[in-house]
Amino acid sequence: MLYDTASTTKTWWRDPAVEFAAGSLGGFCAKFVEFPLDTVKVQLQTQAPRGGRGGSSLDAFHHIQSLVVREGPAVLYRGLPMPLVGTMVEMACLFATFGQVKSLLFGRRTEPLTTWEIASAGGVSGCFISFILTPIELIKCRMQVTTKARYKNTGDCIAQAFQCDGLRGFRTSIHRRDAQFPRFSTCGCVLVKGIVPTMWREIPGTASWFATYHVSLDYLRGDKADKKSDWDVIAAGALSGIAYNGAFYPADTVKSLVQTHPTHRRSMDVVKEVYALHGVGGFYRGFTPTVLRAIPANAVLFYTYEEFEVTTPPARHVSETPRQRQDRLREEKLSINQKKLADDLAACASKQKTEDAYKTLFVGRISYETTEKQLRRELERYGDIVNLRLVEDEDGKCRGYAFVEYKDEGAMKAAYKNADGKKIDGRRVVVDVERGRTVRDWKPRKLGGGIGDTRLGGADVNVKYSG
Repeated sequence: MLYDTASTTKTWWRDPAVEFAAGSLGGFCAKFVEFPLDTVKVQLQTQAPRGGRGGSSLDAFHHIQSLVVREGPAVLYRGLPMPLVGTMVEMACLFATFGQVKSLLFGRRTEPLTTWEIASAGGVSGCFISFILTPIELIKCRMQVTTKARYKNTGDCIAQAFQCDGLRGFRTSIHRRDAQFPRFSTCGCVLVKGIVPTMWREIPGTASWFATYHVSLDYLRGDKADKKSDWDVIAAGALSGIAYNGAFYPADTVKSLVQTHPTHRRSMDVVKEVYALHGVGGFYRGFTPTVLRAIPANAVLFYTYEEFEVTTPPARHVSETPRQRQDRLREEKLSINQKKLADDLAACASKQKTEDAYKTLFVGRISYETTEKQLRRELERYGDIVNLRLVEDEDGKCRGYAFVEYKDEGAMKAAYKNADGKKIDGRRVVVDVERGRTVRDWKPRKLGGGIGDTRLGGADVNVKYSG
């Protein structure tokens, strides 16, 4: 997302990888739209104008017609592979760099940037992108202004550029008016030929490009500050393309002349020569096709870029190795078994189970008609009862025994001593400690154990033994 003036909480920066991918896709779509008119523009820039005039719409259309008649429609796409790849790299790097420059210069603020801040970030990004764009523009321009016979393909054009000019064939002489600075020259790779006029175009051009898009989009949204329509993005992109190409078009003309000239020429020499021969109009040759291509190309570019942001990426499918599949199945089986075990334990565990076995009294031989309320009334005289569980069958009928948990152990001992043989609801009951959880190696009656003679000696002996 380039700008989010509607929100004060959402940051206006994105991950560099997302910026790179969105810019690359936008550049790919835009280059297909603009390339035919770009070919016409470069040829008009590098040919002498008729009658000393600058570029006009009539010249552009006549040139398109003559090119198609002479060499076929494919001529309009000659040299496309290099600029197509180059534009993808250029736009990807431009948007990614623009986002990082904003982050470095202004921090990751939540409030929107001003127009001047956006323009300054765009200018810095344009300076960086000039070094990527110059070799791409060199090959593109040479492919566009030549006939079929000179270059077989883009690779042949690159090979001939190095063969004719050499790896260090680019020389620029810089004169200093001050006598203390002597004349000197710098050498560089032939593929950076035209770097100076490229910077003349890119630094202010990129600044105005981003700033115009920002201002136009804010104006078109108006009161709809919370959202932007597709047509707002398309219109703002078209206006930014006009601002980029219209304001600094002379620098683009100088760049094309420097890069397509068979010998090495300084940028200022080209400026003086064009002005002396053709005047100001000489710098605007091919201006009409440039503006015509800028409108749809930049509209498509920004629309694709913004659409990339809101598009939900497809779900990522990760294939697993045999070892990963084996581990996954084992974990799934373990999880199922653990759940089944937990369910089985929950089914077996009693929700009415007493907490403290040493404060719990077992009461047996209870009448099947006895209720919990009756049992509580009879046994509560020995102390406060915390929990009373009258065991029932699946039909809800009493099974003849119960567990009574007292508040303190003394109350349980008193009930153990005095409640045995007590008549409750017409039947004498027996009481005992909860031996299942207090007596080591105790077994129920069905397994050969039971009460037996353990009541001999009284409650104190039994509880002491149980401990």
